Amino acid sequence: MQSPAMPPDERERLKALRAFRVLDTPPEPDFDDLVALASEICDVPIALVTLMDEDRQWFKAKTGTEVAELPRSISFCGHAILRQGVFVVEDALLDPRFSDNPLVAQPPNVRFYAGAPLETEQGYRIGTLCVIDRVARHLSDFQGRALVTLSKQVVAQLELRRRIFLLARTQQQKEELTSLIVHDLKSPLVSIASNAHYVAGDTDLTDKRRAALGDIEIAAESMGRMVMNILDISQSEDGSLASDLGDVRLAVLIDEVQRHVGQRARQEGLSLEVTLALDDDKIHADRDLVRRVLENLLDNSIKYASAGSVVHVDVRGPVDLDGVAGVEMRVRDSGPGIPEEYRTRIFEKYFQLERDVSAHRRVSRGLGLAFCKLAVEAHGGKIWVEDNRPQGSCFVVQLPR
Repeated sequence: MQSPAMPPDERERLKALRAFRVLDTPPEPDFDDLVALASEICDVPIALVTLMDEDRQWFKAKTGTEVAELPRSISFCGHAILRQGVFVVEDALLDPRFSDNPLVAQPPNVRFYAGAPLETEQGYRIGTLCVIDRVARHLSDFQGRALVTLSKQVVAQLELRRRIFLLARTQQQKEELTSLIVHDLKSPLVSIASNAHYVAGDTDLTDKRRAALGDIEIAAESMGRMVMNILDISQSEDGSLASDLGDVRLAVLIDEVQRHVGQRARQEGLSLEVTLALDDDKIHADRDLVRRVLENLLDNSIKYASAGSVVHVDVRGPVDLDGVAGVEMRVRDSGPGIPEEYRTRIFEKYFQLERDVSAHRRVSRGLGLAFCKLAVEAHGGKIWVEDNRPQGSCFVVQLPR
């Protein structure tokens, strides 16, 4: 028996094989289908996707046998990976390299073998797609071409599998890094805002310095919202956002938001007016998410509203949401409005809409509105934007009660 030689690039070949992270993994339909097709095309009972490890051949997919692996020293595939093209043994009993091989001399009594190397994009042959029979036979040109084509499909599936793994790992690393950044930013931002608020209470401060401290507090709170939006968006790559539902008194929540956001509105020369038309202000929702939705929408309106104008928050209920009782919140401003062609896209992550407002070019980064969409849809609700007649934008949020 002639044992297969080692390829000259064996170390790099093994490294390429292990980069796929496929050894000893469970069966997968994509590979099983390919060996079934190879068996049928070549009219043989056994077909295998073989991966050649350091001292064994392991079968990622197989038909016609229950064996999971064999020693590399007695393998036919160990010979096949030493050359390009299909390696064919028409009758192993007549081939001095294999006539006394235990796979030939005893069950499974291999007589015919044909293996097409699995060659990576870098040129490393990491295994074979092979077909086996217990009787001597000939491989036709058509069957040989089909075997090569199917072997390329095996490699394509391995490459796809590897890239999916790398993308998943990159996504996990991105989420871990985002969480770390958010954690490291939240504490100092809270500290900046609270200390600015504390110092602003000093009666000896000039009005100019007190106003500057107010600006610092507002900026820190705005950055805090942005940080939380980044975290939520990065953790919701599947398009959903986890919610913690409970009973919420909407009137109380909106009053808190009004007092919190009102300071910034006044500093921007705006006023904030709230109108409640509710038969019952209790809803079943995630209090933090609803609060942040309102704060983000008001932050957006304050950013673009005309100086000296009023930003309105209108809340009414019950409203009919496709047969379910709900509430509707409208945040209206008198800003430049949003062109109709962008009204869906503004809720996309990182979509930027540039607008000129009072000689200042302001850019929306899309994080706040993307978060609002995720948060509203986490409640089974809807959010959209429409015109605020005669001028401005009206963001509409509908939540089931």
